[in-house]
Amino acid sequence: MSPTCFSAPKDFCTFTLYVLAVYQDIQEKVREEVNRFMKDDGTLAYDDVGKLDYLDMVFCEVLRKYPPGFRQERVCTKDYNDPETGLFVPKGTLVAIPMYSFHNDKQYFDNPDKFDPEHFTPENKAKRHNYSFMPWGYGPRSCLGMRLALIECKSFICHIVHRFSNRANRENSNSNQNRQSTPPTNASSRFGVEIYCFVNRMITGN
Repeated sequence: MSPTCFSAPKDFCTFTLYVLAVYQDIQEKVREEVNRFMKDDGTLAYDDVGKLDYLDMVFCEVLRKYPPGFRQERVCTKDYNDPETGLFVPKGTLVAIPMYSFHNDKQYFDNPDKFDPEHFTPENKAKRHNYSFMPWGYGPRSCLGMRLALIECKSFICHIVHRFSNRANRENSNSNQNRQSTPPTNASSRFGVEIYCFVNRMITGN
């Protein structure tokens, strides 16, 4: 199994914990939603994971700001001539798709430097081209492990916010008002980001 299957979810959960620790209002909204579905024994049904709409918006925004990869590459397998633009792509051409640039383009996202889950309301998603957001790729060659990674990460974050309150240290949370704060681009940064966890509730037997 590819190491990416483990490193990508790890980095994704790290960035998610970071933004939740910095933006306390977002963390509280996620917690309120999770608590509506979490059972008394601290378990969460598989079917209920798909009903966490606000958490899904937060996840999409994390993936927009901190995608697993900055670009994707494909090799053209045959000569292609676009009839609308006249663009000709010869066979064997390496085509680079700059996902990170799309995710931070004002043409598709209002105030792209701001961390805002509202970028992914149904109304805002309907306004954009499907290819403006594709952290997992798109089409038949998109990431095979996408569904597994999302289920793993959603389950992990749900249990964390249900049981703990997470806060970043003051130096990391100075930008809480304008939401321009940016963690290290590498989740395994030498110095890292300090996040403190406070017990929110005790779950007997778990």
